[in-house]
Amino acid sequence: MSLLKNERISEDLIVINGDIHANLNFGKILKHHKRYKNDMTLCARRQQYQFPYGVINPNQKTLDFIDEKPELKFLVNSGIYIMKPNLLKFLKFNEYMDMNVFINFLRKKKCKIGIYLLFETIFDVGNKNQLTKIRNIFKE
Repeated sequence: MSLLKNERISEDLIVINGDIHANLNFGKILKHHKRYKNDMTLCARRQQYQFPYGVINPNQKTLDFIDEKPELKFLVNSGIYIMKPNLLKFLKFNEYMDMNVFINFLRKKKCKIGIYLLFETIFDVGNKNQLTKIRNIFKE
């Protein structure tokens, strides 16, 4: 994104991590982004994780309680963003910055960062095992 810094961009940017495959209605996401007047909209999805063990909560040196195989629920970053082009001014030209660092920087600058909840399937092709799994899904 830092390479775009000196470009004249007048429309909101759609930014997607390079290892994401998704079939989304970007019109709906852009409409949400504009409706709430966000500087950036982060697309999130629900994720749950069943912890495979009993989790112990100690009280000093004794047991307070044990939660057997709890299910944790989170909203997670999907790697898909909509952002106003004026946010590029915060990037140094041709200098790498992780998106989470950039987002936290924007928060400190009091930029309005909204969340759009995705319900569509998102495929993260972050490693070879995931790539093989996704290839098999698309073969079917």
